[in-house]
Amino acid sequence: MGLADDADREKLTRMPAATLSKRLQMVIALLGVMSGIAVSIQFGEKSPPGYFLSNALFYWIPQLVLVIFLLILRARASVVAGVSFLMAAYLWAFATWDFAEEQGIGEAGVWIYYLAGCITGTIGAVASTVWLQHRPMYCAAKAAGVGVTATLAGLLIVMGPMVYASGLLSNHADILMRKSIYLRGDW
Repeated sequence: MGLADDADREKLTRMPAATLSKRLQMVIALLGVMSGIAVSIQFGEKSPPGYFLSNALFYWIPQLVLVIFLLILRARASVVAGVSFLMAAYLWAFATWDFAEEQGIGEAGVWIYYLAGCITGTIGAVASTVWLQHRPMYCAAKAAGVGVTATLAGLLIVMGPMVYASGLLSNHADILMRKSIYLRGDW
């Protein structure tokens, strides 16, 4: 009940909670990185002939830079996994928006939004990694949640005002309104 209990309690509070094995976390992180590569390849294939490799690399290199920063800072594998899956989803959303130009709702300079979002997303991911280094008790899911939340906050700092300023929301509202009028037969 004396010093031994206090020393044991201190050891327990310093030990990180392990809900997933380190190997499983690394496999999930690798799957996250590979999902970003897969999305880059998928949208690189939609490029004009001869531009596949350059466009696929354009889509994926900002994500690679983010992962390199996280590896240099020795981020937890769960953080790398969460951030990689989030960035793959962000790339998918961006590329969907970019290729929507064929349908008349995209914009020509939308790639600037992608690069700016990747920069602020990287800042959020790096900040979460530095913050988590002082909190070893967080379990893998909680650490991944912190990384994803900080990265998403970084993405939204840039994307929110840019999407609003570009009028994309109003374009989608107009398209949805036209479709609903067409479906109701009020035309």
